[in-house]
Amino acid sequence: MLAEILTWGFIAAVYIAAIGIIALPKHWYRLAQTLFLCATVLADVKLAHWAITSSRNENLRASCLLLGLMATTFAAIWFVRKVEADIRADLTAKEHSNDKTEFIIRQLEGFITEERQITRIGDGSLAGSLAGFGEMFTFRGKVEHFLGLHLSNEHVIRFQKKGVYALQEMIKELIDGGTIPRSRNDAVEEIRPFYDLLAAREKRVLRFILPLHRSPTNLNVGQLIALENIQKKTGFVARNYTTGSYELNEKVFEALKLLLPLDAGLYGKIICREIKLVLNAKDEHYTCFFILQVRLSNDGPPAMVTHWQFDLYWQGVEYPSVRQPVADYYVKRPIKHADDPSITFEKRPLIEFPADEEITSANQKLGWLHFSVGAIPIDAVSDFGHLHKDFTLKLQVFDNKEAGHVIYEGPNEGLSGCGTIERPKN
Repeated sequence: MLAEILTWGFIAAVYIAAIGIIALPKHWYRLAQTLFLCATVLADVKLAHWAITSSRNENLRASCLLLGLMATTFAAIWFVRKVEADIRADLTAKEHSNDKTEFIIRQLEGFITEERQITRIGDGSLAGSLAGFGEMFTFRGKVEHFLGLHLSNEHVIRFQKKGVYALQEMIKELIDGGTIPRSRNDAVEEIRPFYDLLAAREKRVLRFILPLHRSPTNLNVGQLIALENIQKKTGFVARNYTTGSYELNEKVFEALKLLLPLDAGLYGKIICREIKLVLNAKDEHYTCFFILQVRLSNDGPPAMVTHWQFDLYWQGVEYPSVRQPVADYYVKRPIKHADDPSITFEKRPLIEFPADEEITSANQKLGWLHFSVGAIPIDAVSDFGHLHKDFTLKLQVFDNKEAGHVIYEGPNEGLSGCGTIERPKN
């Protein structure tokens, strides 16, 4: 009886050890698989032994033997296929690593040859010396970029200190089996699927907290909601409940430092909008006039606005717009003072959004835009003279590098009104 208890206890301990080893680094997987197979075979042997020696029921004995045989066969097949898959994956990774190593060695050898050629140019006349100096300056920048991209910043520093001798040392290290450090591009591609889940506002909040590695205490509600969404979608940040701040995941810091600037640039919001519909009875369609007040900000390099694009979408059809001036228009808004209970109306002229001024992170711009959209079907307008609620508005701004930035894309009903906008009658 004691022997039976010890045997089954040993089997259970082997299973537990196999499960525990799986949580360790990947190179322990093979040991875990082996332990699992051994424990399964031993358990099946004990089951078969019990069936043969203890059971008097022939059917039960046959069922136990069949069950043990099936479990052992399944465990053996699983083990063989798993080991085969692991070996194939290791060989593939090794081949990829070898290809990358050979590529880097060839490039480094090419740099050494190029450096010798540039040195020979600079050994002649004064003109050759000047030309060689310029080429050497360009050459060093090219080598530093390659080393930083495919190796590491440490290799860049070694090249800056030792020059071509450092390249020879790197070649020897790679030939002797030195490991290639993980490149920054690999880190970027690893987090890109998660990064692409983020909305533009969430990326802006990440850009804001990236230099600090954590969120400051003066964030508004919208920014806090964005950080909470980032945590749920990606795990790039995590809430520290002791301090109340969101802290950046240091494992993705370098990759985010490369990705976030790519999406930086102009952003903004439509503060308000007013719509006027004019019926063209002859052609049986409406012309729709939109006047928008817009604020633009910038979280990238300084930029200037070149042009705007405003479109309407309804039932799968796009309705493009034509830009109109806002000159002579004014907005009439009610004002009321504490010492005067009467309500008066104040007229303010509409100021066109500036197109010749630089927008920076510290210099927001505010202005008005006017667009007309023609050929709106009659059935797209309700009996009360309003656009159908299913209309989608899209406003884009283009900077001086012709990069487009979406300012708003959503329903018309999601925007507030500006007040009464009029134009003096002649």
